[in-house]
Amino acid sequence: MYCSCHVFRSFLGVIYEFCGSFDHEILRLSMTMTAQSLFKHVLTEGDKFILSWVSPLQDQGGYAIAVNYGDSALECLQVLVTYQLLLRFPRGSNCVTAY
Repeated sequence: MYCSCHVFRSFLGVIYEFCGSFDHEILRLSMTMTAQSLFKHVLTEGDKFILSWVSPLQDQGGYAIAVNYGDSALECLQVLVTYQLLLRFPRGSNCVTAY
């Protein structure tokens, strides 16, 4: 069985040969960061990819509306919590103010 780590290592080998004048540690770090970014993108946007392949257009519209309203509600909640935390724990003060 061919593991994805072997594919990634062989891909790095090709890049190393192609870019011989670059620092190998920085090149390895940049390739690792790129792979992590692509993996994160698949994890965060994977539901939209799958939905676009398997569902009709009407279902996609309903899903988009639900996701956007859900994101807006969570963002409002995050702002409220952030402001409350900033009020309770002000930066630069040594004492905690109880309300």
